[in-house]
Amino acid sequence: MENADKGELQLAKEKNNVDINGVGQVTIYADGGWSKRSYGHTYNAASGVAVIIGNQTEKLLFFGMRNKYCSVCARAKNIHCQQEQHNCFKTWSGTSSGMKADILVDGSNKSVAYTI
Repeated sequence: MENADKGELQLAKEKNNVDINGVGQVTIYADGGWSKRSYGHTYNAASGVAVIIGNQTEKLLFFGMRNKYCSVCARAKNIHCQQEQHNCFKTWSGTSSGMKADILVDGSNKSVAYTI
């Protein structure tokens, strides 16, 4: 993804799509979704994903995922015991509807590193 980011930025500069400081401006496509759609009520999905794709290269520039659930943590809670040390997959505690926006903001913030 890092190389795709740089490629997209290089194409923008070659087409003179730059701001007043000479920083390349790229066009992207972004979308995301939840593991469960609710069509207007109970936005309570346990997982969400989002991607950012470069318009010129059509390559993946960023991928993010958020999970509100970890089976190891849930099992320990259910049997009332100390959870074992593990690589926890729970990465989100906010609302399900906020996952997509958070991932896209994260991707946007990380892309700034390539412009400086």
